[in-house]
Amino acid sequence: MNEILATIKANKLRTVLTAFGVFWGIFMIVLMMGISNGLERGINKQFSGLASNSFFLWASNTTMPYRGMKPGRSLQLRNSDIAYIRETVTQLEHVVPINQLGGFRGNNQVVAGKKSGNFSVIGSTPPVRLIHNVEMTTGRFLNQDDGDERRKVTAIGKGVAQILGLGENPIGKTLVINGVYFTIVGMFKSNKSDDRATDEENQLYIPLETYQRAFDFAERVGWIAAVVKPGYSANAAMLQVKASLSPRLHFHPDDFQAIGGWNGEEEVAKMNGLFTGIKVFNWIVGLFTLIAGIVGISNIMLIVVKERTKELGVRKALGATPSIIVRMILLETVLLTVVSGYFGIVLGVLTIENFEPAIAFVARMLHLEFGLDMFQQTGIELRTALTALGILVFFGTLAGLIPASQAVKINPIEALRDE
Repeated sequence: MNEILATIKANKLRTVLTAFGVFWGIFMIVLMMGISNGLERGINKQFSGLASNSFFLWASNTTMPYRGMKPGRSLQLRNSDIAYIRETVTQLEHVVPINQLGGFRGNNQVVAGKKSGNFSVIGSTPPVRLIHNVEMTTGRFLNQDDGDERRKVTAIGKGVAQILGLGENPIGKTLVINGVYFTIVGMFKSNKSDDRATDEENQLYIPLETYQRAFDFAERVGWIAAVVKPGYSANAAMLQVKASLSPRLHFHPDDFQAIGGWNGEEEVAKMNGLFTGIKVFNWIVGLFTLIAGIVGISNIMLIVVKERTKELGVRKALGATPSIIVRMILLETVLLTVVSGYFGIVLGVLTIENFEPAIAFVARMLHLEFGLDMFQQTGIELRTALTALGILVFFGTLAGLIPASQAVKINPIEALRDE
């Protein structure tokens, strides 16, 4: 070991330049994996507020003729369709009808005393809370009795309470929505992040039956949300719902545009596939960079063997066996590889551990406005670090095989003649 350290110390610049390729390769692997892990956690957190085993469906316009009826007809979901779906599609745990005053993303003026604001007013049944995964901070959410008795009650987001100045406990206070008075029974907060949380906390929920009567909506339903029972596929259940609605709403079974939809399971699968691709790409880029560094080390070790031809010849003349020569060259190569890789891992971990604060600082300095919630807990797992270390040892060994084999081939007599 002392001889190896002495050799490295005698050629400091060459050693540093040689080791940099390995250092940079492993640094890039750790950095890219850490950032991609943080991005994956951030995206998953944003999706956490929406059940992955859920889907949404809404009636649209037909694009195919059906039993003598022309395409282009406008379809409409009704309460009876919701009941029919519950009876015929047994994979569904919840089927939730949803209406929104003013249509999707529509806002309406809500008045509380002398203050007012524009908010989303949603009419639905109690299980809608499971779909949107909101958390009650005070009071209660809607219940079945509210709908059965057409009670004029509402559960509001904390953003509504803040804008209207209703305080921390708005229970029992009155709101006016399009001239209709509602009593607050609960307040909730969103489990989502960024603008999605703000949007959800600026919503009010009222019973579907009350909504339909108060705002003259008859039995019409804007769209439905469904939660699939454990063990069933959301995608398969959604297709079955569309098939069951075909004869009821009079559209062709192959008319995929007649009923629009959004599938949580499918979206989550797409995101998982995307992140798998990102990880594979990161490993490929990092490994090729690492291999380039390993090739550099191997080339340098060939030069080292050439420079030490006489020394190696003397060792063989004094009785050094081929295994001793090979072990000496391999040890020097692996040591150089592992040490440079270790510093790459350490610097990579330090960089990703401070990645989020650094990005936040740069954003403040440059007055940039973007959501930092897209990165959550950037870092790598211990398994990844150990894998990287194993790769270092493996490639370090490979890098030393060629110069070691060259060293073994040295003839002692010819080596002693070498100048």
